Amino acid sequence: MAGPKVLEHMVDGVFYLQAEDRWHTRILRSVKNRFGTINEVGFFEMHEKGLVEVANVNQQFLSEASGVAGAALVCCMEGSRPILSEIQALVVASKFGIPQRVVTGLDPKRVVLIAAILEKYLQIRFSAHDIFCKVSGGLKIRESSSDLGIAMALLSSYFQQALPVRSVALGEISLTGQITPVNQAVACIKEVEKFGLERIFVAQAQQSKANCKVIGFKNIYDLLQLFPEGT
Repeated sequence: MAGPKVLEHMVDGVFYLQAEDRWHTRILRSVKNRFGTINEVGFFEMHEKGLVEVANVNQQFLSEASGVAGAALVCCMEGSRPILSEIQALVVASKFGIPQRVVTGLDPKRVVLIAAILEKYLQIRFSAHDIFCKVSGGLKIRESSSDLGIAMALLSSYFQQALPVRSVALGEISLTGQITPVNQAVACIKEVEKFGLERIFVAQAQQSKANCKVIGFKNIYDLLQLFPEGT
């Protein structure tokens, strides 16, 4: 019997060319490539002579970053390419018996998990609040390295205090509230330096020298230092 994946098994490569509603950029994703790597991504724009590669897509994402309360910049790997994007969160007191969880561009279970960890250790009642979370620009983030950015965006919205300007979060959060190192952090730090961002938040164990200011956090309790007016 032939299933829906029979065509993919027959060919050497499978690529998706996806359009974004907000801008004219097309995203080319590879999900199967018999002769090379997968999970790579390319950005293209349609011009008179056809599709042209967007070499500096991170510059476009940074130009759209809001930098207000509830927003956090993160750097995640798409294949071998570091991509800077903004996570936006909105935390409001729930008026319903069951709080809403509306998530776009992230794994909803990951956002719920991060909110539960923050509630357990920081005694912030996210379970009594509606949480809305999205990735700016229509991108989808699958990496656990976005954990720290999600936590910062949630706390920033809850306390209504913006994070330090031109800062990037890069870290994974364990169930015990510890902030742990992530893979390929060197490539992300180089990308942050390339665009002249001022600071990057990482796990304390991953703190290293860089042209920008690298701030290490041991656990989620340390995150409260960023919100002195709300604590």
